[in-house]
Amino acid sequence: NQTIFIPNGILSNGTIINYSMEKIRKAELTLAISYATDIRIAKEIILKIMKENPKVLKKPEPVVAVRELTPQSILLAIRPWSKNEDFGEMTSDVLQECKAAFDAAGISIQPYNVELSKQ
Repeated sequence: NQTIFIPNGILSNGTIINYSMEKIRKAELTLAISYATDIRIAKEIILKIMKENPKVLKKPEPVVAVRELTPQSILLAIRPWSKNEDFGEMTSDVLQECKAAFDAAGISIQPYNVELSKQ
């Protein structure tokens, strides 16, 4: 066990994000696919996985969209909703199932880099 002391200045001057205040939560997942991949097929596979996963809520509906076209890959935004208590397991399950389904379909998940810049 640990006791953590947080100075008041950090709390009063910072931003607090409360993920458990609402009963449901949206995941913001990203998968990168190659330009050789048919986007429509990749999106269909991901949507099928989310619709079949019991921890992904039916309403609001899960979404798959093209997030970005990078020089190396196509980034797909995957946005399933779940109950707060299912969130961690749901996101892990969806990603694992996408990997397995992509492997079976001959779709490779591409590495992608996130660039951070200090301004």
